[in-house]
Amino acid sequence: MGKRHTNQEWQMLIEQSESSSLSTLAFCKLNELNPSTFYAKRQQLKKADVSQGFVR
Repeated sequence: MGKRHTNQEWQMLIEQSESSSLSTLAFCKLNELNPSTFYAKRQQLKKADVSQGFVR
């Protein structure tokens, strides 16, 4: 089983991936991340950001 990351750590990893010249798969391999988990977390955190951006 791999290392468990907090949402804050995932956010930093996603930002690093986006600013990297590597493909997402290459970034995941380099950082020993499961690509499926990476994509799922990216979607989850993106949805959380959008929902927090609206005023009710």
